Amino acid sequence: MNASPPTPVTHPLDFLIIGAQKSATTSLARYLDEHPEIFVPGGKELEFFSDPQRYRRGYGWMYQTFFAAAAAPCIKGEASTHYMMYPQTSRRIRDTLPQVRLIAILRNPIDRAYSHYRMSCMRGRESRDFASAVAADIADRSDTVDENHNYVRFGEYARILGGYLEDFPSEQIRVVFTEELERDPAAVLQGLYAFVGADTGFVPPNLEQRYNVTGDKILPGLDRWARSLLRRLRRLRVISQARFSQLIFWTHTELNIRPVAADALSPEVRAVLAEHFAADVAWLRRRFGVNPPWPDFAPDEVAGTDERGA
Repeated sequence: MNASPPTPVTHPLDFLIIGAQKSATTSLARYLDEHPEIFVPGGKELEFFSDPQRYRRGYGWMYQTFFAAAAAPCIKGEASTHYMMYPQTSRRIRDTLPQVRLIAILRNPIDRAYSHYRMSCMRGRESRDFASAVAADIADRSDTVDENHNYVRFGEYARILGGYLEDFPSEQIRVVFTEELERDPAAVLQGLYAFVGADTGFVPPNLEQRYNVTGDKILPGLDRWARSLLRRLRRLRVISQARFSQLIFWTHTELNIRPVAADALSPEVRAVLAEHFAADVAWLRRRFGVNPPWPDFAPDEVAGTDERGA
């Protein structure tokens, strides 16, 4: 690993949830924040290391803006799914927080892709059928990041986490699975508490609640109206930047959402995606010693030697 000397920072964060998108990162962040020894900003998605404008403002700005309310001492972290979207992010994190612990929560990449697609449709950003969108994303091997349409690319976990392994030792990266968080959240959290150095005996009171589920907008114009109002309050200094981000995120992901059950994904498209992601799942097994609970990928189907993320 060719590491340049890190830039020392005051009050370094202890952990980052780096994604993946549509994989229960919001729920995981909320559960961790319930722990009395852990502080996670309520807005989530700070995107400090992935957003060039925020990154230029400096780590001190980010910390004072979003972590001023954190008790001292405590374990501090944040969750931004963009950290698994933009390739420059891991290097920025390494140069600023070389000792930080990284949590990647991964969902079956087929289900993640479909959930991402449904979200884009519900936001009016997608008009193609899913099969056409998948074919286009698989064929597009450019380096351009498209947050609204990279349904397949954002599930290529070997490529993404392979980039992180160029900047961090594997001991600083913990991989957990969305499906296991849903099935036994207390057990997953106990392991993560140990990983970040918190008391492992605590059980959050909100484990039955799911956050930021995909659904329809209840009032199509509410998000835009709320953002405009909150920006005026922010300019008048009635609310802080941290509170502004928290309220925007809450309006967008919870207040104005009516959960909608997903239609069944066609077996043909599912088979195409299973073939595409097979090497990624095999890589995860080899590199992190994990067994993803994804029935689309039986061990004998993913025993190839593709080193997409190496």
